[in-house]
Amino acid sequence: MKITLRRYRLLSDFERVSQFMRLNFKSISWVVMSRSLFGSMRIHILILIIL
Repeated sequence: MKITLRRYRLLSDFERVSQFMRLNFKSISWVVMSRSLFGSMRIHILILIIL
């Protein structure tokens, strides 16, 4: 009984960690996407200024 409880606790911890990682990954990917979009916009503005 104790072993299964411990295993369940480990599993729940792992699930929590994976959920946390998924949320972090989403936010990080959003930040990277917005940053890359902003960078490309800046490059476009520079090109427009140069032209």
